[in-house]
Amino acid sequence: MMIADTDMPRHRTGRIDAGSTETRLTPRETR
Repeated sequence: MMIADTDMPRHRTGRIDAGSTETRLTPRETR
């Protein structure tokens, strides 16, 4: 669900701040 990360990053990080920036800060979450 890599697309979901970019679409709804809050589901991964648990918080929606910048979106793409969040996934970059937490690469382990994207994996």
